[in-house]
Amino acid sequence: MDTTPYQIAKKVREQCEQWNEDNEGYFYSGLSGMCAIASVALTKTFHEHGFKDAVFIEGEYIEGKFVHRVKNYLYGLGHCWVELNDKIYDITATQFNNIKKEILVVEASNKRYINRTKRDVYRHRFHGWPVDQKPIQNKIKAILK
Repeated sequence: MDTTPYQIAKKVREQCEQWNEDNEGYFYSGLSGMCAIASVALTKTFHEHGFKDAVFIEGEYIEGKFVHRVKNYLYGLGHCWVELNDKIYDITATQFNNIKKEILVVEASNKRYINRTKRDVYRHRFHGWPVDQKPIQNKIKAILK
């Protein structure tokens, strides 16, 4: 496998697509619903290639009509991605409208991404997420085989 972060992300995206195809389109178009699983797989692969600073992030993606505000608190769509070297690596951003890049790399300060991992540390990770979208180890292993 190539060893730049972008090349690693591309390979993991391809592995996720292959797993989805092998499982008869288990997830929707653009890998919608697969963000947690794909992001855990990407984080694990980054670590295996020496990028130990890669961090799995659970948060929200801000997209047009799906945004609402409650007492200055902005909410978007539940989403996961990986942060490495002040960059966001999002290999499932194609699930959102108008994003065509299979590997989206943007600054970690991008306003469309709200990191809830650090801010809401009391919140149980993946509480309320559909069971099939949770990053269960057997799915991660099957993708990265």
